[in-house]
Amino acid sequence: MKNEHCIVLLGVWVIVSVFGTSQALCQQEPIYDGKITSEWVSQLESREAGERVQARAALRKLGSNALPSLLREIRQLAIVYATNPAVFEVVPTNTFNLRALDLVQAFGCLGQNARPAAPELANLFEQGSLPSYVSLILPDADRILAGKTFAHALTNKSIEVRSAALAQMDAGLKPPDALVELAGLIYCLNDETPRTDQMPGKPMAVLMRARAARALGVVGMVEPERTMLALTERLQREKEPLVRTAIFYSFGRLGTNAKSALPALLQATNDPDHYVAEQAVKSLKAIEANSH
Repeated sequence: MKNEHCIVLLGVWVIVSVFGTSQALCQQEPIYDGKITSEWVSQLESREAGERVQARAALRKLGSNALPSLLREIRQLAIVYATNPAVFEVVPTNTFNLRALDLVQAFGCLGQNARPAAPELANLFEQGSLPSYVSLILPDADRILAGKTFAHALTNKSIEVRSAALAQMDAGLKPPDALVELAGLIYCLNDETPRTDQMPGKPMAVLMRARAARALGVVGMVEPERTMLALTERLQREKEPLVRTAIFYSFGRLGTNAKSALPALLQATNDPDHYVAEQAVKSLKAIEANSH
């Protein structure tokens, strides 16, 4: 049944692609060195390193002229994604996933020339269209807009959107409004969505809570009391060692602001989970060192 569904979707993709190609021809898709933009994008996955280098150079030369073609393809993939996101699973022969990754590379080649596309990319992300891919594209196009978009997306109704936004922020992207980020992180800290991601047996919400807990150790300095309240309340009902370890990590980062957590940390030094106990010891030392 799954194979039949994939065949139907592949048919949709072919129809959308043909329609998009005819549109491209009507709109005179930009040509560089004898190839249209979409052909250069396809060459990014060539087995020959020299051809991949040539494709990246060609896309840089095309610059902002390539944007209409790239955005058109993003929209086409978004139609397929809306039908069944599962067909974008990361497997070697996945046409949809590979093409989406090609577009991520293509936008990356454009750098700041992709900036005019940033508002549409932000809108696609907020709507839940290809969130894991668009989240990789948007920071290259406009880092400030990306930061704002991801901070607000932490409370998006879609767990895929929240997860993609949190992943980018975990990778080092800092939103311009720390208070919005703080509110979003606290929201993610309490995420208990019953959904399993690609890590076998590990709920996506657990990974999100852990990431949010660690991030609060840095962002939480904006409002330490509010942060400590959120972390402490979460700790009282948190059973997952991964999240508990992250919470204890943030206690250590918050230093003297986390003195109220000392009893919990002391108790956790005897936790049956090695990583939880180890982090509790480290955080106790960090708080004590900042107390002198």
